[in-house]
Amino acid sequence: MANQPPLVYDVITPDGTLIERVKLPPGRQVVGFGPNGLIYVTAREGRQLFLETVRLANPK
Repeated sequence: MANQPPLVYDVITPDGTLIERVKLPPGRQVVGFGPNGLIYVTAREGRQLFLETVRLANPK
C-alpha cells in the first residue's frame, strides 16, 4: 500500500453538495468518519495495520 499514489476523496453532504476534497498521504485509506471533521484512516507498515485519526482544519 505504501507504494500506491495518494487517494483523493470527495466529502459530500446528504443533499449532494461537495464541501471538501481530501487528499491522503500514500499508504492511507479512509475507513470512517466522526463528528466535527474527524476522519479515521488506516496505515499499513509491513504486516501491521494502524488506525489513525485526522481532523479537518476547517470542518463545515
